[in-house]
Amino acid sequence: MNANWIKPKGFHFFDLADSTAIFVVCPQKTFVMQTEFGMGERLQRAETGKRAERPQTHELLSDTCKALGARVAGVALTDVKDGVYFSVISLEMKNELGEKFVELDARPSDALALAFSCRAPVLVSQNLLQKCNDASELLEKFRRRDPSVFS
Repeated sequence: MNANWIKPKGFHFFDLADSTAIFVVCPQKTFVMQTEFGMGERLQRAETGKRAERPQTHELLSDTCKALGARVAGVALTDVKDGVYFSVISLEMKNELGEKFVELDARPSDALALAFSCRAPVLVSQNLLQKCNDASELLEKFRRRDPSVFS
């Protein structure tokens, strides 16, 4: 693995009153991203391999890739600018039409859900990690359901 990329040790999701906190635990530090409310439940379902009764967007994209002979090679959380996180989904296709590798810009929450549902690797850029504050203590408060976090 390139030294500019880090493999996270784990992920934690917490649905709040109006958003979802996504904690990304890396060896050096933990950082937190926020996304729309309800995404935590979808991410947990994708991570555990449980499908919704009707296909979610990440399930639809996963099924489409399989039908076209493509696979999700991986997801990279690449950067953060002004509090907005960026990610890339890498797709590989090998079929009777040939071989192709493409990278697609994606919201990190969508990219993670797709990676989890396809069992694809997730990497974090060293550059992104350097820009983030360590949220390890905040994660522990969430895990303990510390009232100071939820007030």
